[in-house]
Amino acid sequence: MAPHDSRLAEACEGVIQRPCWAAWACFDQPLARSPGVAHDWQAVMFSDGPLRFVARNDHKPGREQQGESLTLLARLEWSETHLEMHETSVADKLLTVFREALPDATVLPAITAIGAHRWRYAQPDVFAGGEAVNRDYRLSDTGLALCGDGWRGPRVEDAWLSGHHLGHALATQD
Repeated sequence: MAPHDSRLAEACEGVIQRPCWAAWACFDQPLARSPGVAHDWQAVMFSDGPLRFVARNDHKPGREQQGESLTLLARLEWSETHLEMHETSVADKLLTVFREALPDATVLPAITAIGAHRWRYAQPDVFAGGEAVNRDYRLSDTGLALCGDGWRGPRVEDAWLSGHHLGHALATQD
C-alpha cells in the first residue's frame, strides 16, 4: 500500500489480525435429538476450552437441502497456540470437544467429510483508528479505498457494513 498512499498504508499498520482455526464436519444424516436441547438449534457458544462457536449450516436460510454439517470455530487464543498443528488433528480435536459437550448418550451420525482451515488473519484484535466520519472504511484523495472488518469490528456483518458504507460514500461522492 505504501507506494500508492502512505496515509492508507499507515492505517493498515494499525490493524492487528489474529488467527482462527475453523473446522467442518458433514454427516450422513441429521443430528439426533438430544434431551434438553431444542431440535432446531442453529448455533451454540462455548464459554471455555478450545471451541468457541458451532453452527449448523443446514439450518441457515436457503441451505435446508444441503445435509447436516457443522462449522466449528476455535478460540483465538487456542488457535494462536496451535497455529502450526496439522489440519486433520485440529478438526478431530474440535469435533471431539463438541461431542463431549453433548448430553450423555448422544451419538453423532457417521461423518462423510471433515476438515479444517487455518485463517492466519481471521479476526481483527486492534482496529484502525480514524475520523468518526469514515471510521468504517478509508478513502484516499486519489480514489483508492479500503474496507473490511479491520476498519469496523470482528464480525462478518462488520465487514459487510464497512463495504456497504464505502459503496454508499462512493456512490454519493461529488
